[in-house]
Amino acid sequence: MSASLSKRVSELEASLVLLEKMQTYLRYEQTPTDELIEKLATLELFGSLRFLTECRRDMGKGTPFPQAWRAGVNRAKGAMHLSDKDLEAVRGISQIIGMSDAQGQISALDVTQDMLRDSLQEARQKKDTFGRLYRSLGVLSGVGIGIFLL
Repeated sequence: MSASLSKRVSELEASLVLLEKMQTYLRYEQTPTDELIEKLATLELFGSLRFLTECRRDMGKGTPFPQAWRAGVNRAKGAMHLSDKDLEAVRGISQIIGMSDAQGQISALDVTQDMLRDSLQEARQKKDTFGRLYRSLGVLSGVGIGIFLL
């Protein structure tokens, strides 16, 4: 359980970096959506974000970005440790990218970043609090089993 909490924190951190990269590409290069996803999906940094590679694959088959993004998030749900609230924020990106001018997209991504930052803060608190608890319970369980075996 402690590992799951740590993985959620890592995935949220990677998701925030992903949004920052998206904003950078939009702000300075005004990268088209298909190129944006291609560039981001090839970065090793985002390997834990399975929805990104799923989206890239679907777009390669001709699926429009919004549908490919939502489908990618839905398919990756079971393989990731993000909460439903986190995934809903990530899924919302499908309604942002490619839907307005670069500045509008950047502003909308700011809102998503704020939501994910709040989730990250909460996830870190849970990891710190419950992570220690789960590790302690594991050690105590081991000691208890050892006593019973004696």
